[in-house]
Amino acid sequence: MKHRFRLAVLTSLCSIFFASLAAQAALDTPISINLQNFRPTLGPGNLITIDGTRTPGAWMPMANLGFDWSYRPLKLANHTISGENPSYEDAVNHVVTLHLMAGLGITKWFSLGFEVPVVAHFSFADSALSSGDFVDNISPGFGDFRLFAKFRIVNNQDGGFGFAFVPQVIFPLGDGNQLRGISSAGNNAFGFDVRFALDYKFKTGAFVALNLGFFGRTSDQLLLNARISHEVTYALGGYVPFGTSGVGAMLELAGSTSVINAIWPYSPLLTNAGIRYNHRSGFVAGAGFGIGITPAPGNPQFRLFANIGYEKFKEEKKPVPTPEPLPESPQALVDGDRDGDTVLDKNDPCPDVAGPVENQGCPWPDTDGDTVLDKDDACPKIPGLVENKGCPADPDTDNDGLSDKEDKCPYEPGPRENKGCPAPKKFVQVTQNE
Repeated sequence: MKHRFRLAVLTSLCSIFFASLAAQAALDTPISINLQNFRPTLGPGNLITIDGTRTPGAWMPMANLGFDWSYRPLKLANHTISGENPSYEDAVNHVVTLHLMAGLGITKWFSLGFEVPVVAHFSFADSALSSGDFVDNISPGFGDFRLFAKFRIVNNQDGGFGFAFVPQVIFPLGDGNQLRGISSAGNNAFGFDVRFALDYKFKTGAFVALNLGFFGRTSDQLLLNARISHEVTYALGGYVPFGTSGVGAMLELAGSTSVINAIWPYSPLLTNAGIRYNHRSGFVAGAGFGIGITPAPGNPQFRLFANIGYEKFKEEKKPVPTPEPLPESPQALVDGDRDGDTVLDKNDPCPDVAGPVENQGCPWPDTDGDTVLDKDDACPKIPGLVENKGCPADPDTDNDGLSDKEDKCPYEPGPRENKGCPAPKKFVQVTQNE
């Protein structure tokens, strides 16, 4: 019993010793974290950071310019012993980022796009964890280049369930030691996001979407007492339109959990809400805010975002239904009816041109070409107006405002009260007195 007790005490002391060494090694490692974990989507039928299942269509361009401001996106825990509750200190107060995005629908079911984040501004907190070299070596610049694709598997254009595969690749354009990339200490790390999207579209245009995925990376990042490795990602959200105005509201919940952790697990969780306007021309604009739920590094307490761009579904031409031919009578099958107008060829003066039965199978002519058929045209050889039964409008030869048929003097202009004739001349008789 004494030997077991001594072995247990020795094991506990060794565990604390090696945990302290690991924590101290983490403290001596340069901070490496990617604060650009806000990855907006591109394309119609998506939410803020959650992908829907639809693609824009063949050769449909997409473009978007986004902006986000993160408040206190980096808190660092200053306790490193496992089992103790950490206390957090703010290291970064503000981060302003621009998101440059563009893409193209390649086929009806496949699209491709990219994003280049540009960190425009950092603001650091006044704390022991954000002083010295940590601040001096950090500057604005590019974040990691993101290439993404979408393969639509189940189409829900007319409603119902949709399914898509949305892979993404992260290229090392940024630097994790400067808080804007997944690479660190000159190690060019790549990221691979294997994501699946499932959504359900209602007849009203509203839809709900679920994303599940796995984000793998070629190199882990260490942040004091946190280790950021491969992550399981998940997100759930929805969109509700406000009538037919093109305006709608969005709400989503998104998070991830690192598969391999150090002392404290890395599990960011946040919620986003916003409003979007989609014009039928393709112009789109949106704005919203986000709130960090967990104090994970890179998860802001609060975020504002906005975007403008061009995103539009390709309008697919619906096939014009072909009218079903009239059923042929048994006699027609014997004698033949080539034009299908139910007048047998032997009785049809126009066997190759369909026409009404009352005109012996020939179409009604329009001799003067005024769109009024001869059978309805009062002037079949003179073009005229439809409202005048195919005859020209009543003429007014003397231009006095009365048609010739109302004008008693059609060739001499006159007032209406005189029935179109000139007013009678008045004569004045002058006499001279002697």
